[in-house]
Amino acid sequence: MMHPRPNSDVVASGPMWTGAWRLGDDEAEFYHAVIDSTHTCLRPVGRFFVFGLVMPPQFVAFSTATAADVPAIRALVRTAYAKWIPIIGREPRPMLTDYAEAIHDFRFDLLTVDGQVAGVLQTCLCADHLWIENVAVHPHHQRRGHGQALLVLAEQLARHAGLGALRILTNAAFASNVALYQKLGYVVEQSEAFMGGTTLYMTRQLTPAAPIRPAHGWNNESRTTA
Repeated sequence: MMHPRPNSDVVASGPMWTGAWRLGDDEAEFYHAVIDSTHTCLRPVGRFFVFGLVMPPQFVAFSTATAADVPAIRALVRTAYAKWIPIIGREPRPMLTDYAEAIHDFRFDLLTVDGQVAGVLQTCLCADHLWIENVAVHPHHQRRGHGQALLVLAEQLARHAGLGALRILTNAAFASNVALYQKLGYVVEQSEAFMGGTTLYMTRQLTPAAPIRPAHGWNNESRTTA
C-alpha cells in the first residue's frame, strides 16, 4: 500500500490558502486532481492536501486508508446505508461486508471533514475498468458535494491506470444514488432481480491515460451487490 513519504509531505509556504506541493507522490497527484476538478481552494496541512469548500465553510482532506481505519469505515458505511433499510426491508450488502478483510483486497480512500471521516471510496482495478465497490458519505455530510468529489477521485484513479471505464452497481430503490450516477454520466448497462428488488449495473466510459502502480492488493475476486 502506498502512503505519503516523509520527504513528499505538503508544507505550508504562506497564508492559509497557499502552499507548496513536493512532486513525486502518486497519492497527492490523485487528490490534487480532485481539488482542481471540483474548483476548490488548496490548503496544505501536514501530509494531506486540504481544500476549503465555499459552502459550507469547512476543511476537507483525502487520505488512503489503512487497517487502522477499519472501525471508522465500518461505522460510516453502516450509518450511511441505514436509511435504506425501511426502503428495501433488509440491510444493504455493504453493511454486512467484513472490512477487516476487504481492506486487504481493495483500495479505500477517505474523505475527512475537519478531521472526521465523512466519506469513503472503495475501488478495485480490473482488466478494462475501475470497479467502484462502494462509495458512501455520512448523513451529516451529505448534499455538500462530497459524494461527487469521491467519484471524481475514482475517475482520476481510472485515468491514471490507463483504464477506459468506471463501473458500479446499485439497488434501483436507492433513487438519490442512481440520480447522482446518471448526472455524472453513468448509464445503466444491465439490470437483474436480487432479493426482491433490482440491481442496476452502471458504466461510465473514459478516455484512458498513462498507467501508474496500484496502491495495494487489488483483485477482481470479490464483489458485493446492493
